[in-house]
Amino acid sequence: MTDTPNLALPYILAAQAQKHVTHNEALRALDCIIQLSVLDRTLTSPPPSPTSGSRYIVAAGGSGAWAGRDDQVAAYQDGAWAYFTPREGWLAWVAGENSLLVYAADTWSAVPGGGGEGGVSDHGLLSGLGDDDHAQYHNNARGDARYMPLAPENVGINATADSTNRLAIKSEASLFDNEGAGHQQKINKKSTIDAASQLYQTNYSGRAEIGLTGDDNFHFKVSANGSTWKDAIQIDRSSGVVTTPFTPTLTKQIFLSSGTWSKPAGCKFIKASIQGGGGGGGSSQLASASNGGCGGGGASGGHVIKYLDVTSISSLTVTVGAGGTAGAAGVAGSGGGTSGLGPSHTYGKADGGGGGSGTAAGANGVYTAGGGLPGTASNGDLNNGGNGGGAGFMVATNQGLGGEGGSSSFGGAARPNRLFFPTVPFWRAAQRPVTEAAALAEFPARRHPKQSAELVLQALLSSRSFTDAQDDH
Repeated sequence: MTDTPNLALPYILAAQAQKHVTHNEALRALDCIIQLSVLDRTLTSPPPSPTSGSRYIVAAGGSGAWAGRDDQVAAYQDGAWAYFTPREGWLAWVAGENSLLVYAADTWSAVPGGGGEGGVSDHGLLSGLGDDDHAQYHNNARGDARYMPLAPENVGINATADSTNRLAIKSEASLFDNEGAGHQQKINKKSTIDAASQLYQTNYSGRAEIGLTGDDNFHFKVSANGSTWKDAIQIDRSSGVVTTPFTPTLTKQIFLSSGTWSKPAGCKFIKASIQGGGGGGGSSQLASASNGGCGGGGASGGHVIKYLDVTSISSLTVTVGAGGTAGAAGVAGSGGGTSGLGPSHTYGKADGGGGGSGTAAGANGVYTAGGGLPGTASNGDLNNGGNGGGAGFMVATNQGLGGEGGSSSFGGAARPNRLFFPTVPFWRAAQRPVTEAAALAEFPARRHPKQSAELVLQALLSSRSFTDAQDDH
């Protein structure tokens, strides 16, 4: 017998020359197969630049220098390849897989519980012992060393981890608890253009993503199919400004004349504020310095507010009534026009206010002039009728008081009442001057604030509906 029975190491024979050669051959074999650890078991041909002492398990289909060496251990020693045929029960650690293999039934296979994806301890035919029933070797503080290598490349808990999802967990819930204080979860990315985010999926198809996606601003993204995404919310990292690119903005259109409203993209509902035109003031007729007249104030138009679902409406007719005009000398003012929304004012109708009456001059008489009738409102969700114009009257033959314009839904009359004199405004004939403040003090019950036309212009649908009764005289 020239070799050992198990590892086939050469014996040194009696009277053998160059005994050191045989001895060194046995040492090289021991260096290879004792504490066997190979770098890889998937190669079918030698690597281009092997290092001295490196070992491999030749994969099926060996070629080149490894042809016909399937499943053998190839060791690169002294600049050449040496081959060792495994025996039943040999163990080999595969460094590239972090797993332990056993050679049995003419093939290499993973040892259960020997690293890699983990496993269980198989007790085989040992009676009274089931697989993994060593509860005494496991506790929460120490963990179970049988399941996991000391430095695993990936971990799967009730799931299969891979090179992308290095940590995979399949459970109803997961808990990241504190240790006496707070707990902070950190997600780090390498550069600005990378992603650091949380992805929410349905059946492994993305539906929402939150985080730093492609830049350093914070994003809330959604998707209907996992491939087309909408950046619903963005928060600027420097200014903190929040933008919502897909949220329709509140827009406003003001109509000062009739036209057509066209629905903006994304619009579903509108609020329309519709104001009828105000009536014109009546006028007095001036005959002489001692004879005068008076005019009634124009009434305000009706006012309508309408809330409308325009989901199935693309455009609407807008009608804006004109304000009434002042009457000529001694003639009533004209009524204001009707404003409305939709065909035949279906979605809101605000009629104009009536014009004030006018009077002719008369000597030594006292006359009155009626104010205009208020405009009506209909077809809206909120319908406010207008207010009538104030009556004008003569306090003396040469002292006329014009009626104030009717107050609207937005506030008081068009202008406070003022005294008017046929000769010079704010003068009594042959008497001392009278200021506007003094004249108003004589009639405190009839004082009203001036209506601000700008309020009307804030509505979606509007009209220049207020007439200054005094200015119409």
